Amino acid sequence: MKAIFTLKKLIAVVFMALTAMVMNAQTQVNPWHVVVYDAGGTEIANHSVEIITDITVSADSVKFFLDNGTVEGLTFSYPITSTFAFDQRAGNGTAIETVAAPSWNVSYANGTLYFTQPVKTVAVYALSGVLIEKVSGNSTSVSVNLAKGLYIVQADGKAAKLLVANNGNGGTSVQPTIVNNVVHESTSTLQQSTSAANGNQTLLRAATAALKNYWNINAGNTITPIDISTVNTFYITTDNTIVFSMHDGNTIQLTQYHSTSFSTTPTASQNIDWDMANTILYGGCTYAWGYGEDFGTPPAITWAAVHKNGLAFHSVVIDNSFAADNRILNSAIDPKLWTAGNNPNSRLAVFFGGDPNYGMSYSITVSGLQGIGLMQPTGLEAQAGASDWSFNNNTNLIPTTIVKDGTKITMTCVDINGTTWTYSFITW
Repeated sequence: MKAIFTLKKLIAVVFMALTAMVMNAQTQVNPWHVVVYDAGGTEIANHSVEIITDITVSADSVKFFLDNGTVEGLTFSYPITSTFAFDQRAGNGTAIETVAAPSWNVSYANGTLYFTQPVKTVAVYALSGVLIEKVSGNSTSVSVNLAKGLYIVQADGKAAKLLVANNGNGGTSVQPTIVNNVVHESTSTLQQSTSAANGNQTLLRAATAALKNYWNINAGNTITPIDISTVNTFYITTDNTIVFSMHDGNTIQLTQYHSTSFSTTPTASQNIDWDMANTILYGGCTYAWGYGEDFGTPPAITWAAVHKNGLAFHSVVIDNSFAADNRILNSAIDPKLWTAGNNPNSRLAVFFGGDPNYGMSYSITVSGLQGIGLMQPTGLEAQAGASDWSFNNNTNLIPTTIVKDGTKITMTCVDINGTTWTYSFITW
């Protein structure tokens, strides 16, 4: 092993400049939706996570169960070959019961709602219940900019379901579906009677209400909460494995998928061993600083996972000349390490400077140049230029497939030479 460590290349300082926090929260007016694509990649449906109560899988289909305010709810089934993604959209299209027609009708064009007779106190809601606009007066037209999507337009104790077919002021509408509504305000919640026949109610939220941003997955008898905004696409296999493509380039596989729920805050991760929630956020493979073409030495790969007891690392030089393992207890970890994980492209990694330095790596900018920072468990920060990873497109990150199966986590990656590397974290 060739160790090279200089103050110019690696300076340990207490330096916390978190200028680029990852913003995971969704906008209030556009709740997250699961978008369904067929095997050819064509969008065929979407459902707001606000009303998804469960997702199940069988040999040939994936089934969505939705709460539409009735005892039975709604069920939608899609082929097992379908792919799913998350997107922020207005409405959900399944939460309102269709009944009788009011005395007025409404259409939308060029940034304006047009009513067939004068109405007072017009309110516009996304179908998830978020208030978009509220206007008082007595008019046949109301100015409001509506993006493409489904809405509930309420006035004079009645409401209509309205579809805006195009984005922007040039939007058009189809003939609205009419619903019978009695809407009244309480402190921060609006309640709507969706059916005069059965008296069921759907809650409509004010714009300040919290929306669901976390997906809590029951797989392998473990609850794993996932931040929806970190997911690119996912699918479920016939052997009950749920597979995620993440925005950071990793692929996550949770075996023995059982059920699911969505929530405004993450359900406590019920880990008896490995902490999958934080492993998904911060774990995977990286190239270690101190090895690589810039130093005339072969690159080193580091695997990292989060355990209920602390951090686990395994490193190996790709010519197999050196390998090392390390475990860091929770009691030895400064909270600054997890704060550093909020930076873009953060991942647990190793810097080799004489001795290995373990911690949270992330992108930084020093004097206008791209670099890599490492927040060590002690709270000290190390820095290095991104050029040290010029063989890997100026990043230390390696796309990793992470499989949680029973009590072990297996991580697989492919190095710059096309060689596949696999390591399993089995015990602490």
